[in-house]
Amino acid sequence: MEQTWRWFGPKDKVTLQDARHAGAEGIVTALHEIPVGTPWSIEDICDRQAEITAAGLRWSVVESLDVTEAIKTRINGRPNDIDAFIQSLRNLAACGIFAVAYNFMPVFSWMRTDLHTPLPHGGYTTSFSATAFAAFDICILRRHDAEKDWGENRTRAACEYYAALTHHQRESLQSTILQVLPGGNGSFSLHQVLVLVERYREIDGASFRENAGEFLRTVCPVAQELGMRLCVHPDDPPRPLLGLPRIVSTAVDLAWLLHSLRKNPTASHFARAR
Repeated sequence: MEQTWRWFGPKDKVTLQDARHAGAEGIVTALHEIPVGTPWSIEDICDRQAEITAAGLRWSVVESLDVTEAIKTRINGRPNDIDAFIQSLRNLAACGIFAVAYNFMPVFSWMRTDLHTPLPHGGYTTSFSATAFAAFDICILRRHDAEKDWGENRTRAACEYYAALTHHQRESLQSTILQVLPGGNGSFSLHQVLVLVERYREIDGASFRENAGEFLRTVCPVAQELGMRLCVHPDDPPRPLLGLPRIVSTAVDLAWLLHSLRKNPTASHFARAR
């Protein structure tokens, strides 16, 4: 068992020295600054690896090697993006990194509504509130059909919650939801979110599952060839958001995922739920 620490790269307020002082031996990180869909070069991987090694730690796991929206929605550019994903796998393996996490969550990856929630012992954590997210969806994003998706009771609670927020609190909620992962290279705008959501209008859960299955049946044989483990990140939170399909939320979802991979038996054991 190796104690590892999630680190968001050089922009992270928590340093590698902090991780080592806390007892970590390995680092879980990614090249967040590289645009999604661009292959990670051996040079860039080695540079980050050297930085981690110099701190007395090991780059143990990649989280995440992102899957592009073109792959998830099967639009133009998908074959090139899959090739880029595979090239990144090959380059990571060449640098001795053999555990890679990915996710198949539409538009956003993991979602939080507060990045600074107090804990009883005096520390802080991140948190997700369905009511706060519904307030964003209904009152800030104003997505079509948002109230219908959330239902009468949650919509009422969300509107009351939003009405009680100060201007600063409303801005904080919006920026928290729209930001890319800490250490990333930007954030969404409200318009960009609406455009991305619109792409999924004709994609239901079954279609989205098949998109994931086709991607994995292409990628997993390469992972096996390289001796690499691909680890799927569960939907976080495990519930529908923005009316989008979610396919890694339940035990049934994971059973389907493994069954899909058994269509290519050599790849089945490379899907792992965290």
